[in-house]
Formats: sequence, structure tokens, C-alpha cells
Amino acid sequence: MSLKEFDAEDVGLLVLTVFSAAVMVEIASLEVFTISMADTWAIASRDVSLAFLVSTGTFIGTLATNDGITLSGDILNDLEEDLEREYYLAVLAAAGLLVAWIALPDMVPEFFRGNDAFGLAYVALLTGSQLIVGWML
Repeated sequence: MSLKEFDAEDVGLLVLTVFSAAVMVEIASLEVFTISMADTWAIASRDVSLAFLVSTGTFIGTLATNDGITLSGDILNDLEEDLEREYYLAVLAAAGLLVAWIALPDMVPEFFRGNDAFGLAYVALLTGSQLIVGWML
């Protein structure tokens, strides 16, 4: 929980982000004790995978475990004040992709699953924004 350094929580959440994002775009698979990260459930008429829930949870978890963010305040304002513009936009883009993944299930997931290069770009964006949040806040 310190600025400009990785904590054990940040590193653990980062590893989970890489695995779950890769499973989301179907360039990797992960199964532990017969539970696959690709398993899905219908939540509010949307199919939600365990990988998506883990990716979202790790992103929120990294925000929550860093000193630069106060959950009771205006999170977007805190981020904008603490991060340079490019980093702030990367974090917003990653959060936007997580929302779009569920909001536009026929477009966003299919786009990133359609080409391995796009899938790798998705993994890189989520991982990069997680690194930014974990290191800079």
C-alpha cells in the first residue's frame, strides 16, 4: 500500500489478471480442481464467465488496496489528479473494456476473440492498466 512500488497484493492480483484476461479472449485455458475459468453463469440475462469476474475483481481490488485511491471519494477525480493523462486514459480504457464486455456481448468479446493479435492487445491493455494502478497509486 505504498506509492511507486508494488505490494504483494498488487503482484498477486496482476498474475490473476493476466490469466483471466487470456482466458476471456480464448488464447489460454485454466482449470483447477475441475473448475474452469471459462465456466459461465447467466447473470441478468448475460453470460458471465469466471474469468470476467476475476478480471473485474482484480481491477477493483488493485484500486482498493492502494493508498492513492479513497473509495469514499470521487475515484475518477483522484485518478485524474494522480496520474499523467496517458496513464489515466489507459486505466479508463481498461475499465471501459470490462464494462463493454458485458454491455455489448455480441461485439466486444467476438472482436477480441476473432484474432489472436487482438486478444493479445486486450490482455496487454488490462495488464498494463493494472501495472499502472499498482505502481503509480
